[in-house]
Amino acid sequence: MSPEPLFSAALNKGQALLSESHQLAIHWQPGVTTRTLIDEARNTGYLGRATENRIQDLVRVFSRRYMHGQPLPAAHLHQLASELPVTGLFTEICLIHTAAAHPELDSFIREVYWPAYYAGQRDLSKDAAREFFADAQQKGRIQGEWSEGLLVRTARRLTGTLTEFGLLGAPSGPGVRPIRPFQPRSETLVYLAYWFREQGLDMAALLAHSHWQLLGIKPADVLPTLRRLALHDWFTVLTAGDLLRLEWHYPTTAALLDDLTQRRVHAIA
Repeated sequence: MSPEPLFSAALNKGQALLSESHQLAIHWQPGVTTRTLIDEARNTGYLGRATENRIQDLVRVFSRRYMHGQPLPAAHLHQLASELPVTGLFTEICLIHTAAAHPELDSFIREVYWPAYYAGQRDLSKDAAREFFADAQQKGRIQGEWSEGLLVRTARRLTGTLTEFGLLGAPSGPGVRPIRPFQPRSETLVYLAYWFREQGLDMAALLAHSHWQLLGIKPADVLPTLRRLALHDWFTVLTAGDLLRLEWHYPTTAALLDDLTQRRVHAIA
């Protein structure tokens, strides 16, 4: 078993960055390098009045989150951003890949946000995030030794990131943000299943993957969720005795997204 990835303060370079990621996804092309994206953004000005250093930070954050792995998340976001606005499906798929690139965000959502939500808690404070990092530091889950100032700053960025992704609301008091009910779109869950498939996950690994919990799907609810989604003809759930498999109705995730974006475009129109 591979060791758990260590937490970092990388969210301090940018939180959700949804509008910027949408613009970068539109301009991304297969084979493009981080350097090319930086130069194009600087020369064309599509990132607004960002300074040279800020442009470099934004592109490097985009690269870390979306320009690694197969299939490339950037390719999927390019399909979505070229047809759809930054809200909705684009935002939720960004959340999946941002959490995959930032283990501290992934763990906080699964270990703190959802338990608080299920317990009926009304808000989360930056103190909850600070305690999360302090506990992680004691357990050796953090890169290096963080000062108190870095702990507090990164905790604030973490809760701010959840706000931008729609899991928390705007501050309702000093350091306190209300928990917002978050229910992922069916299309987001279908995308996740197809993405797992293209990564070569077998059925057991697909069902057990922690990203379902990131989206609020408890382990016991993953298979019922897939059965519900199958009613909409995204795929078919096949069972024979103890055997279970999915019959996929699209050859690739890209083909799925072609259909999803066209449906959304027509719905918006």
